[in-house]
Amino acid sequence: MKIIFNACVAVVACGLAVGCAAHSAPSAKASASTRAALNQTSDARQRSAILYHRTGGIAATDDRVVIWPDGLVQITVRLMADTTVRLPKSRFGHLFEIMQGWNRLGDRYVDSDVEDAYSISIEYEGKRIELTDLSSNLPIQVRQAYSEIESIAASAENAPARAAQ
Repeated sequence: MKIIFNACVAVVACGLAVGCAAHSAPSAKASASTRAALNQTSDARQRSAILYHRTGGIAATDDRVVIWPDGLVQITVRLMADTTVRLPKSRFGHLFEIMQGWNRLGDRYVDSDVEDAYSISIEYEGKRIELTDLSSNLPIQVRQAYSEIESIAASAENAPARAAQ
């Protein structure tokens, strides 16, 4: 049994070595556009998805938005058809600028005495923040993040229908 385990570890180690070698840094001879494309791909791999979930309100909504590191946005709204779109690079970059420092914020910004407020959770890079949209102590960065995500979702829902890729 120990021999099989050691063989499996050796196979995994070899696979990792080959995989890492296949993703080596671009050579000095690579064109500027090739290097930029590789850097952009590397940046996207280093980011994690943004997970947004909104419930409640007077309409008892249950909406979810997932923004993937490559710019793909998946939207699930309780009363409408699911939507998948790709964000323009400028909007995508703006959103990830807003998310910088997310892990330094508090975990909860919830006012429980506000009727018909939305309950929202936003998760990015393992940090989940719970809030109500009408919270009196909501930091500007959190308000900007949820406003931008809701704006992205609204734009996607109003966009002409396209097949998901």
